Amino acid sequence: MKKYCSLIIAFIIIACSSDPEPLSSINQTTIDSTAETSIDTTYKVIENDSLQIGACTFLISESPDTTLFQGIDPFQQGNEAETLPIDKQVKRIGDSLIFNLSNGKELIIVDNPFDQESNNLDAALYTFNGSIGASNYWELNALGYEYHWYTIINKTNGEMRLTSGKPALSPNGKTLLCVNGDLDVQYTVNGLELFKVGQDSIELIGENELETWGPYAVKWLNNSEILITKGIMGNELNHYNMQYSNVLLTLDSASIAFLNQPEIGTGLVKIIFDAETKLDFYAKKTDDNPIKSIEFFDDTAINSWSIRNLKQEQKWLQPESLWLDYHQFNFRCINQSKGWFEILVNHQTGKTYWLRESNETQYISWENNLKNMFSVVRLTEYPQSIKTEPTDAATEIEYEGDDCFIVKAMKDDWIEIATADYCEDGYTDSKTPINSGWIKWKSGNTFLIEYFPTA
Repeated sequence: MKKYCSLIIAFIIIACSSDPEPLSSINQTTIDSTAETSIDTTYKVIENDSLQIGACTFLISESPDTTLFQGIDPFQQGNEAETLPIDKQVKRIGDSLIFNLSNGKELIIVDNPFDQESNNLDAALYTFNGSIGASNYWELNALGYEYHWYTIINKTNGEMRLTSGKPALSPNGKTLLCVNGDLDVQYTVNGLELFKVGQDSIELIGENELETWGPYAVKWLNNSEILITKGIMGNELNHYNMQYSNVLLTLDSASIAFLNQPEIGTGLVKIIFDAETKLDFYAKKTDDNPIKSIEFFDDTAINSWSIRNLKQEQKWLQPESLWLDYHQFNFRCINQSKGWFEILVNHQTGKTYWLRESNETQYISWENNLKNMFSVVRLTEYPQSIKTEPTDAATEIEYEGDDCFIVKAMKDDWIEIATADYCEDGYTDSKTPINSGWIKWKSGNTFLIEYFPTA
């Protein structure tokens, strides 16, 4: 049970401009699972010992490293004399912290000081700890009456998320681990919280409140290994004689794959190209010079338009679809921002670049894209039944035969499907044509279907 108090924040959002621009995503790099999942031989695996946080499994290993409290200490507060001069978007005036958000608005958070005449249950003093690594988030520490908590603030829109422990960001910027050790007094949560990090959202993967030991410091060694200073209670005669040691948490391969799924985004950016097309890609939309460029030409050898030095470019260029003979050159759109698209340029690494909106780009939402597909099928690795309504509790529709559906509508994670004329018995061996049914097309950042633009 969480023991940090409900959020006691006095804040004001002041509109300073028109509607906020859409958000952008963190440029991300992939984890080399073959290089980083193997446990260092200096660590001794604790037999049958693992830690589960949501969908992620960590193998727990003993560490010979005796240097304790490395990395982030959950009780460590920032020094505003150091953090405020660095970040020009944040300032303090008296008891108020003022955050200038990227959408042109302000977020004001006001201290609620301690009062000797009250029970102080609502008291909270806030400390600005600065940015969380290179992410789009700030960290705020809150000190209450015999408890503390942390707040993660989105720099773009001011959305806030409370955590029980100090955030530690993975080297690739995709994962946050928040730990807090309070095994002895138990005024706060004793455990870990794991989050997926995006530019526009932080998604809770899971939490694990521990009973037999506490995490008192955390340090990411790489994108799959984490060093934890572990505390346990002393002997029966002195319970508060905490004993500390270091352990290694190592993500298993399935968890690594889960954490590094590219964002589904909002839709696709279709490239309308000819022999004269040139595309410039930017690391940031504020950059003057592109980081990558590609040029098309008329390739007489194949009697088709192609990309110069395609094999070389494909070392970084792995878009949603690249089927030039059929004019299929599409990128997954992560975000849109006033004349720019943030696109996923490499599905293996999760790398994103920015592309200017132009006559050569066409945005297509996921709903419209799926409606225009020749067919969609359910992925066998994510089995699901067909429902009469877009809810898990709806009645199941019995179905026999191979999948071959068209999309009629979309509602959140659900799509309404039907059997097209060309998908009937002779094509799919289907005995039960569907006039209307519902399946899930995604869950979080995981596709549950496969789509086909042609037969």
